[in-house]
Amino acid sequence: MNGVRPPWENGTILCEPIFQALPGLLKKNQQCLRQLSPKWADLRAIARRDVLEILGLDPGDLSKPWVMCGHQPEVCHPGVWAKYFVSKGLAESSAAVAFNLVADGDICRQMRLPFPLLSHDNRLSRGTLSVGQGPPGTSWEGASLGKKLDKCDSIWDQLAHRFGLDPLGQKYCPIGQGSLSEANSWQRRRAQLDLGLDLLDLKQSQLCRSVGFGRFLTSILCEIQRFSALHNRALAEFRIKQGRDNPAWPVANLGIEGEWYETPFWLFNTIQGPRMPLWLKAENKTLLLGGEPGKCLARVNVEHQKGWLESLSKLGFEIRPKALANTLFLRWLVCDLFVHGLGGAVYDQVTDALGRAWFGCEPPTFALVSATLRLPLPKVKESNEAALRREQRDLWWHPQRLCEPTGLNEADLKEWLSLRAQPEQNPRAKVLLWRLHSQANGHYRALDEEIIKARRDKAANTLADNREWPWIWYSDHSLRKLLCPLLDPQLYRSYG
Repeated sequence: MNGVRPPWENGTILCEPIFQALPGLLKKNQQCLRQLSPKWADLRAIARRDVLEILGLDPGDLSKPWVMCGHQPEVCHPGVWAKYFVSKGLAESSAAVAFNLVADGDICRQMRLPFPLLSHDNRLSRGTLSVGQGPPGTSWEGASLGKKLDKCDSIWDQLAHRFGLDPLGQKYCPIGQGSLSEANSWQRRRAQLDLGLDLLDLKQSQLCRSVGFGRFLTSILCEIQRFSALHNRALAEFRIKQGRDNPAWPVANLGIEGEWYETPFWLFNTIQGPRMPLWLKAENKTLLLGGEPGKCLARVNVEHQKGWLESLSKLGFEIRPKALANTLFLRWLVCDLFVHGLGGAVYDQVTDALGRAWFGCEPPTFALVSATLRLPLPKVKESNEAALRREQRDLWWHPQRLCEPTGLNEADLKEWLSLRAQPEQNPRAKVLLWRLHSQANGHYRALDEEIIKARRDKAANTLADNREWPWIWYSDHSLRKLLCPLLDPQLYRSYG
């Protein structure tokens, strides 16, 4: 899936592998996961029972294949939303169970919600609405709801009157106060039901307090030296393969400082706020945990595995997985097929290599789904900025090419042309050129203004082409046309 880009054409879906191949991929992954060793197979059974209990599923659902997707509880764009519909459509066609992981342990990066705006000169611009509250580095778990969308009549009115939009999100404005994550998820679920999608949500914060996740976490912490080596080797090989030398791409290596090892998890201090990378140092059966090497914040004895996470929580600390550890747990120990968006599909190629080495079996293949849906926003006639800059440079060095009336002193121009034609450079030529520039200042200033206008026009048209506006600004009709066909089981009819 290297080099995969979102579809450019409006109203199109990207799915790799193709829809009809997904049921076969689901079966193939089930066979692959049967190759897990007894140790990991037992942990997978525990993790699935945990999820069954959290979601309130029927015990019979344990024997069914599970299809899963996941995203932060932000107000996503329709291209992200598409994987939710594919997950459910595939599950319906394959007698499977589908659910979505709400990654509420991630940093909240959507305290402000972007919306299209017409500026005073009728160019498209980008406004923002403050919807969340919390200090820098706050996770979605800790972010609180700010200004409520039902109090933003001016925005809804502008979208209707200036752009002719009938936003679906206006029907489902969160009410009351509380968690931004809960408000966004509530709004999304209400809209999904209206569009025909009944998809269960599994909060990461709930899953990370389960027995299965605790055992997965403990298995890595107790073998952190081995895990760290496998993790960093998988990253190094991926960067070489991709021809990239950025040490932080697609994620950073796990650090080592003396006897302290960075883990693939985050440590949250629920009292002080921002997350920290979880570091540890092993002292016999005791693990020293901290947010930086050399600074111990808590000691845990892993022999008391059942209770150590709960004890840590009572001290005001929570542990959440980083990206690779998150999908490592979900793909090998929870679901049978994970449906990624574009971002996850990049870093999870590293997870393939890491999981192969850590679990000792081939990775279950993931799917990739994305889509492009644009708002019907106005565009302006755009000048070619590059051509204007070439013209500006040409006229700067060739003022004789200026259109009439040039405003140039003919004697100065003739003298400059004469000196310029001489083989040896004459210092007076530069003096004359600057004098000519001063005389034709109006021409050059007009070109500057044209270039500025072209740049603004291009920026406005880029916003018009943007595929990443939050789904709440889109109409019911456009979302239904793009997403509802993905729920049809016939779309996933496998070959043969």
